[in-house]
Amino acid sequence: MTWRMGLLAGAMIPAIAVAQTAPPPASAPKANATLSDRVPVETFAKLPGIANPKLSPDGRRIAAKMAIDGVQVLVVAPLFPGGKLAAIKVGATVDINWWRWVGDDWLAVGIGSQDMLYGEEIYVTRTLGVKADMTKINRIDWKNSGVRADEILWAARDGTPRVLLSRQTGIESESQWYPSVSEVDLSTGKTKTVAGSQTNVFDWYADGAGVVRMGYRYEDDTRKG
Repeated sequence: MTWRMGLLAGAMIPAIAVAQTAPPPASAPKANATLSDRVPVETFAKLPGIANPKLSPDGRRIAAKMAIDGVQVLVVAPLFPGGKLAAIKVGATVDINWWRWVGDDWLAVGIGSQDMLYGEEIYVTRTLGVKADMTKINRIDWKNSGVRADEILWAARDGTPRVLLSRQTGIESESQWYPSVSEVDLSTGKTKTVAGSQTNVFDWYADGAGVVRMGYRYEDDTRKG
C-alpha cells in the first residue's frame, strides 16, 4: 500500500489583478460515472497476491497464502538473500484456513473441506504439521479425529515443535463429540492426551506454560454455564 501526499503552492497575485479578474467557474461534478470509470466486477473476485503473512520467530521468513497460477497455496518465503521459496498445495477442494509458526522450523496448519456425514453435508477440519521448507507434512492423527479437529490452544516457545490441540476424537459416540486436549509433536505427528473429554465441555483453555487450566461447560437443560 502506498500513501501519496500532495503540496499545492500558489504564487502571490497583486490585489488589483484579483479585483479585475474573475475566477473561472468551477466545473460541475459528473452526475454519473461512465462505463470506462467503473471498476470491473472481475476485479473483486481476484485472489489477493499475498494474504495474512506471518513472521517466523527468528525474523528470517514469512508464511503466507499466495496466488500462483490462479490458485492459493501456502508458501514460506525468505526475507534475506540466499533462501529459497517453498510452497504446498493441499488440493482444489481443500481450504487452508490458518497457519502458525511453532519454532523456526515448523508450522501448525489448519485445513478444511466439505464432506458428507449420514447424508448431510458438513464442514470437516483437520490439522497438519508442516516443516518450514515444505519437505515434510504430518497429518495429526486424522484417523482418530472427528468433525472439528483444528483448535490450537498453545504453542511451545522453547524451540520444540509442540502444541496443545483441542479436537473431537470421532463420530461414533457422544463422548467423542466433546473435544479432548492432546499434546502434539508436529515433527512426528505423535499425540498424548492431557485432558479427556467432558460432557458438554466444548471450550478448553491453557496458560502460557502449556498447562490446561479450564474447560467451559454449558448445560442446555438448565441454561447454566
